[in-house]
Amino acid sequence: MDSERKKVILIRTATVVLALFILLVWSFNLQNIWRIEHAANVASDGQAWQDLKDNLSQTLAEARTELDKLDQDKKEKDGVKNAAFLNDLLDETKRLASSAPLIATSAPATTTPPNAITALPTEAAPRETSPDCPAYIDCMPTIGSAQPCQIPVGCEGITEIAY
Repeated sequence: MDSERKKVILIRTATVVLALFILLVWSFNLQNIWRIEHAANVASDGQAWQDLKDNLSQTLAEARTELDKLDQDKKEKDGVKNAAFLNDLLDETKRLASSAPLIATSAPATTTPPNAITALPTEAAPRETSPDCPAYIDCMPTIGSAQPCQIPVGCEGITEIAY
């Protein structure tokens, strides 16, 4: 029994020593592999970052160019639209000005010197009211039926709308 017990202890010891030796060799080899991979990754990471930066810069430059081109096209279109609108407005104004009668005034126009102080009226001039024209029309929102908020015909300069 004693010899078998020695054999079992010897086999267990040899197995533990062999396992420790394998782990030790694997550990040293693993450190070398990490160093090699780290050196390769640093070089490729630097190149990858540079490629990414270059690609992003190129994409942003292209986008900026396209946006500038779109903005320029929009300005040109707006300019054409605005020019057409202004020409139509000018033609319409000339047409209305040529067809409108001139109003003659009986009092000559007076000019005041630029440093003259003019008195402001303290009260508004009283309005001529017609017995048929109300002074104002109440257009406040109410609950229930809607009220008409139109100035009667002929009372345009007399009646005001109150909101």
